[in-house]
Amino acid sequence: MTIWQPQLMSSDAPLYMSIADALAEDIRIGRLKPGERLPTHRQLARDLDVTVGTITRSYAEAARRGLVGGEVGRGTFVQDGLFDDVSYLRCDQTDEDLIDLSLNLPIGSALERELPRALAELAESPSLLGLTGYLSNAGVPEHRAAGAEWIARSGLEADPERVVVTGGAQH
Repeated sequence: MTIWQPQLMSSDAPLYMSIADALAEDIRIGRLKPGERLPTHRQLARDLDVTVGTITRSYAEAARRGLVGGEVGRGTFVQDGLFDDVSYLRCDQTDEDLIDLSLNLPIGSALERELPRALAELAESPSLLGLTGYLSNAGVPEHRAAGAEWIARSGLEADPERVVVTGGAQH
């Protein structure tokens, strides 16, 4: 395994993007060679004092750019056969019409428009305090009633008070 630690430049980019950019630069200048194994997510997170999620997003971004590939149980490796044209190594998203589906993130421009409106609407809501407290372990009464109605479709009678809303079979 390569003991690789990125040289992060100060940037306005999110941290995961800066790590992916540093990885791209180290591949470009030959500090990382094709086929080299990168540090595990946990190890690099410890070394950089960041969350494992940040490293996971960085490696995912690098994979999206075609820089690395991974195999479960083996690790993440620098890809063989990278192109000489390295213009794809950096992904500046300046096109507002571009929607990047490579990561599970809110769409920037929609988020910028809708979040302030939604927060203002929420702040004016008379039921705001109801959203901050704990809910019943069995579920919200409206959801339990909907569950009872759904059960009734199969010909069984279900009292909403005896219906429990769960987050899956293991719940």
